Amino acid sequence: MINPAALLEFITAFRGLEVDQEMEVLIGNKELKTDLFKVLIGFSYKLIDISKQQDYWMVRLKKLG
Repeated sequence: MINPAALLEFITAFRGLEVDQEMEVLIGNKELKTDLFKVLIGFSYKLIDISKQQDYWMVRLKKLG
């Protein structure tokens, strides 16, 4: 499960984005990546990129209107 403080920080930051702005999120493990997408259900967004790096997942999102 994702750290509640990190989750709140992500939600606050994503809400603060303007439409068409992008956000890059670095996630330490696959379970946290799954939790992140559960939270995103309440938002309108486009997945720009998701890639596995050496020790983390890099997720790029674009906020939609």
